[in-house]
Amino acid sequence: MIESVDNELEPIFISENKFIISIGVDGQSLVAIDRTTNNRYYSKDKHKESITCLSNIGNDDEKFLTGSSDQSINLWFFDGQEIFLDDSILFDEPITHLASHPRLQAISVCTNRHTIHLRQLSNRMNDELKIELKDSELTSLVIAEDQLVYGTTLGKIYVWNYENPKDPVFMLYGHNDSITKLYVSKNSLVSTAENDTAVCIWNLKTGKLGFRIELPGTQYSAAHYDAASYLMILASKNRELIGYAVRAKKKLDTKQLGFNIISIKIINDQVIAIGENMVTDVVEKSDYLSQVSNDVVSASTESDSDLKGQNGSTTCILL
Repeated sequence: MIESVDNELEPIFISENKFIISIGVDGQSLVAIDRTTNNRYYSKDKHKESITCLSNIGNDDEKFLTGSSDQSINLWFFDGQEIFLDDSILFDEPITHLASHPRLQAISVCTNRHTIHLRQLSNRMNDELKIELKDSELTSLVIAEDQLVYGTTLGKIYVWNYENPKDPVFMLYGHNDSITKLYVSKNSLVSTAENDTAVCIWNLKTGKLGFRIELPGTQYSAAHYDAASYLMILASKNRELIGYAVRAKKKLDTKQLGFNIISIKIINDQVIAIGENMVTDVVEKSDYLSQVSNDVVSASTESDSDLKGQNGSTTCILL
């Protein structure tokens, strides 16, 4: 089923409930779209300049943060009918990336791609710590449990302990070009890079490379990994939705969609793909899992041995 939902732009957030939160057509406000009814709810307030990044606080679709080139972060509240502006935090430079830590009630904010600010939401005006990037620029920023993870233009991925961020816990090397996307699923980190046909799955407990999946000739616009079923869904820049069974090391069906895919997420039994102009398509998760034997699909515990081969990694090259 394909639904046309106009002209809102990336970045977007697909909630576990029923809403898609995105940037409005003006580039400065927010819109919430009900996936079941296609109803829209718009914010009355907006940034002075373009929104550059969006993050939810926790796992719900009630509280959000947006960063903007106007050097501010806005805190929003969505009650299911209206999006309210709750507060704003000012910085000295344009905001390029942000991520939130719900348990610690803290945020990580990158300004001008070079400086990461760590702040408590209860003390919004003062940094607890700054991390300066000296030899590269930041390209992606996520928080996984109590770890701060970011990728750079040099293809490196740094993992910090959020509560004691003195030095990186791990530095991950698996790509040769600028990191484009980082995704977190339980204790796993999925990474993709510019001009790179590989997708890496890392074990964030050990810092080891679990799997490096290569599809020659394929570049990726989005990915989502369901650690419970070991199912990887990849979106190619050729409008393809590609399934991959990680434990079985098996490429599954490729589904051709009619739009450029900018975000995908596995929610319950569905794979939700979002495209430019906010077109959505839904594929049943069972369409992929039916191609994998039951003993592989039913495994739900992701141990260290599950994520590494004898030499610490497994490479799967799919021709």
